[in-house]
Amino acid sequence: MDVPEQPLDDSDASARRELAGRGALDQVDDDEPELDVAPSVVAVLVVREPGLDLEEVLRGLAAQDYPNLTVLVADAGSDEDLAPRIAPVLAGAYLRSVEPGSSFAAAANEAMSAVEGASFLFLCSGRGVAEPATVRQLVEEAYRSNAAILGPKVVSLEEPDRLLRHRFGPAPQ
Repeated sequence: MDVPEQPLDDSDASARRELAGRGALDQVDDDEPELDVAPSVVAVLVVREPGLDLEEVLRGLAAQDYPNLTVLVADAGSDEDLAPRIAPVLAGAYLRSVEPGSSFAAAANEAMSAVEGASFLFLCSGRGVAEPATVRQLVEEAYRSNAAILGPKVVSLEEPDRLLRHRFGPAPQ
C-alpha cells in the first residue's frame, strides 16, 4: 500500500492524513492455511459532530486483536477539529475531511477513495463500540464462508444480549 503521509500522533494532532496499512500475522486460524501476512483491513469510521462517546468508539477500535488494521476517521462536517480527540486515543489513525453534511454512504465512499490495496473494509459509525475480536472474527468468517459482505451484530452496550439491529434495519421488538 502507498503511504502518502504519516498517521496522526500526539505531537502532530492538528494534521489531516491519508491512509495505508501495517502489521503482520503468522496465521489467521489453526484450521486455515498459514499466511505470512494477515490480510489488510481498513476500518472507516464515519463521524459527524461526534458526541462525548467518540473516545469510547476509538478505544474499541484500538483494542482490536487483529494485527493488520488501519483506522481512517472520515469527518463529515464536525464543527471542531477532531485530531486532538483522536490522536491521544488512537495514535496512528488517519483523519480525512469529507463533504460536510454527507450521508453515511456518501462520506464512506468519499473516504474510501483514499484507500488503496486493502483486502477488507470495516465500515462503522461513531455510534457503536466494537468488541476486541470483532475485526478478526469477521475476517475469519469471510475466509471460512467465502463471503464478500459481512457485518457484526449490533447489540446494546448496557445489555449485550439485546440485539439492536437485525439485517439492515432495527431489530424486531
